[in-house]
Amino acid sequence: MARSRRASCIRVTSDECRRIFDEADEDKDGMLSILEFVNALKAMPEAGQLDDEEATEVFVDVDADEDGLVSWEEFQAVFDEDDEDETRPVSPTEAAAINAAAFESDDD
Repeated sequence: MARSRRASCIRVTSDECRRIFDEADEDKDGMLSILEFVNALKAMPEAGQLDDEEATEVFVDVDADEDGLVSWEEFQAVFDEDDEDETRPVSPTEAAAINAAAFESDDD
């Protein structure tokens, strides 16, 4: 799965990824609604600066099958730093710069 440019800098360990997903999945159906997903993002330090509109855009990017829900597999594929190899981690400052650049290029 191609990683969202907005979400590409939001990475957590496998354990953290699972914990965040499970805590956000309030109805325990194994899927995150938009509201549950936004709560999951708020639990990630790198994503804490996203406003609701930006978080919704990340949700749309992560919802690969476009069913209006984010499954564990979709969530893990994007946010789990151990799920696929990364060239290097990014700092929160770099993450903010990457996000700013992504939003600037979306206005084209």
